[in-house]
Amino acid sequence: IIVSNAEKNPAIARQNLESIYRRQLFFDQNNQPVTPINLPPMHPLREAFSLYLFNQKPQNMQAYWNEQYFHGTSPPHVVASPEAMKRIIEITPGAVGYVLQCQLDERVRVLWSIDIDIQDDLLDILCSK
Repeated sequence: IIVSNAEKNPAIARQNLESIYRRQLFFDQNNQPVTPINLPPMHPLREAFSLYLFNQKPQNMQAYWNEQYFHGTSPPHVVASPEAMKRIIEITPGAVGYVLQCQLDERVRVLWSIDIDIQDDLLDILCSK
């Protein structure tokens, strides 16, 4: 889980991550806005992240988001790639997202690590990009 390297003291509790990504929690413990960022639903890292966080694939959350949209809540912003994820997190105060360990760079910092299930051959492909 990553935030901008410029974020001095992000106060995002690990137990709040699901609520942040379900758009039920909009502020951190310091009352600063939090903006969750997602990869596209079919991206293997998004799928693994969704299974970790919600215990379901992104496609299976469509009914949830349809209901939320009806009540005026939009899903997290979606970016095209891990590179785009890092770019938007770097320039967006309060943004939170995820990339693989091999995709980290100086623009972002790790808030904490999570264990996700991605096949080794797929991991090799994602890390070689």
